[in-house]
Amino acid sequence: MWITYYVEVNLTAIIIAAILIFQTARKTSRGASSNVVFYISLWLLILMCVGDIAALTLDGVKYPGVHYIVIAGNSIFLGAQAMLAFTWLVFFQVRLKLIRTVVSPRTVILVLPLIFFLMAIISNVFTGLLFTVDSNNVYRRADYIYIHWVVELIYVLGAFVQLTYAIAKAKNKIQRREYISYFLYFIPTLVAGGWQISNFGASTFQLGVAISSLLVFMQIQDGQLIRDELTGLNNRRSLRNYEEAIVSSGEEVNLTLFMIDVDSFKSINDTYGHVTGDEALVQIARVLKKSLSHMPGNRIVIYRYAGDEFVLASTDMSIDVINLAKKRIQEELDSVNSSKVNPYKLGLSIGVASGRCTSTNDFNEILQRADDSMYQVKTRKKRKTKIIRENTIQ
Repeated sequence: MWITYYVEVNLTAIIIAAILIFQTARKTSRGASSNVVFYISLWLLILMCVGDIAALTLDGVKYPGVHYIVIAGNSIFLGAQAMLAFTWLVFFQVRLKLIRTVVSPRTVILVLPLIFFLMAIISNVFTGLLFTVDSNNVYRRADYIYIHWVVELIYVLGAFVQLTYAIAKAKNKIQRREYISYFLYFIPTLVAGGWQISNFGASTFQLGVAISSLLVFMQIQDGQLIRDELTGLNNRRSLRNYEEAIVSSGEEVNLTLFMIDVDSFKSINDTYGHVTGDEALVQIARVLKKSLSHMPGNRIVIYRYAGDEFVLASTDMSIDVINLAKKRIQEELDSVNSSKVNPYKLGLSIGVASGRCTSTNDFNEILQRADDSMYQVKTRKKRKTKIIRENTIQ
């Protein structure tokens, strides 16, 4: 009966992980750092379950070679479990934008407890520090099994502390709400892990991880719905979510919106083709992200609104910060154009509007004013270009 229980729990977790691996490979952008870590964590979950099946179903079975399989199964289970805790910490590091890529100085420091524990697992074959397997092939916890719990606790608490700090330092309610939702991912794993630690012989941790992974996958999928596939920026639906969050807060928000349009984009498409036009939009997205990544004050959120139009949104922006944002965007554009990597010159027309926002009507009115401002800038540019051409002909 117990063997059936162990197999059923682990197979259930394996099936969930396998489905998520298939869906992740098929429907999500695995190039994103957080998605890469999530993908790795699913394989670690399967590895952990395989080790658990081998260790528990053969525990106490007297056959030649079983002794080594039980040792290997328990070693794989403990090692994969610790690596899984580490990958989850890195996952939240990326989601909180504490690191940009998986390989970073911070990650190198964080991996040290894991390396120490993996060395302990290897040495356990000779020392029996963590666990032993007796002559009857029965697994027993050893005196230093707590090292395993301590290492996992380091990573779990690390993620909790970072999330709590991020929530406390969130620049707006939208960001704070997103960070609070991350706590939900821990609940199944913590409940299942706590039960397994306190009830020797129970095998529930992997099922808790599988449920947590399912919650993460649902969040990733939801993120795909609000991301522009070409540029990786937030899309128009995401902008409406932003609007809804502001309106539903019930507070008066000092909102600033930028409406940005790419100059002569139709000419780029007509002259060089739509593939080159798409590449131009990707370059614009990079320009906006790079130039606005370290702005003072509240975070500026970038959206691809439609076609070659982009929207920037933020709150409580002073005139000085607005002008600084426009200046940095232009400087980054000038840098790209001076490099002459493109056969065309990139230009942007930027309109800005600010105002108090408490309703959808307020939001739409500010957006319309930003749009009108952008078209005024574009009209002035066209007139200037026309005058220059006429003077050149004369």
